[in-house]
Amino acid sequence: GLDRAAAARPDASAPWPVIMLAVLAALALLTGLALLAVRRFGLAEERLAPARHAWRETAWRTRGSWEDFRDWVRLGR
Repeated sequence: GLDRAAAARPDASAPWPVIMLAVLAALALLTGLALLAVRRFGLAEERLAPARHAWRETAWRTRGSWEDFRDWVRLGR
């Protein structure tokens, strides 16, 4: 065991899943920075308004459904 480990050549390369994870993290960071810049400078405000409205309505309806489900599951009612 120890002789084999001592005779092995050191390999400093990262495994490819680690590299892909770093690439995905970098893409997520760049996307976040781009969205932050768009929001900060007010670009495409009118263009994104329908999507924001749809997202807010979806969140509102989901919260309402979740509350109804919680009331239904609650014991004693």
